Amino acid sequence: SHVHLSVGGRKEDVIRSEGVRCEGYLQKKGHRFHGLCSCCLAPVWKDRYFVLSGGYLFRFTNESHSKPKGRPVSLLDADITLASRDDGVCCLKISSVRKTQVIRCPTEEVRNQWLASLRAAKQHAIKVKLGHAQETRSDLAARELGSAIITRKDKEQEESEKMQTQLMQDATFASKMTW
Repeated sequence: SHVHLSVGGRKEDVIRSEGVRCEGYLQKKGHRFHGLCSCCLAPVWKDRYFVLSGGYLFRFTNESHSKPKGRPVSLLDADITLASRDDGVCCLKISSVRKTQVIRCPTEEVRNQWLASLRAAKQHAIKVKLGHAQETRSDLAARELGSAIITRKDKEQEESEKMQTQLMQDATFASKMTW
């Protein structure tokens, strides 16, 4: 059986038995506005389908979606720990340079399985990068896909920031104009 991943119309098959170390439904901690001010933020838990492959943690809306949701987490630069009790029981915290995600597992056993799998996948990704381990065909496909998604998301963010800067400059110029 396969997990199908796609980016920009390009699909990659990742063979479960070969490349996927862990997959399944978990809950991602997010926030939702319950009022007009930011002080009214309350956490909300969203069910997501997670796939761990090729040194990346991919997140999907559900298992039938082929397009990952958001930016995959590169395990090479991620810190993977148990979350504090404040975040909830059976939770993991995955911190990278860009963001920190809190993920809730249904049981401690599942949490411990994911924790061990994430840490093993990180160690394997480090060994592959250093040339001390071989990369499987499906790990390579997942790594290339994860890298491509991150590159695309970085470009989108850069373009958005340029547009915002230009809008601010235009607004500043317009406010200085006198008629």
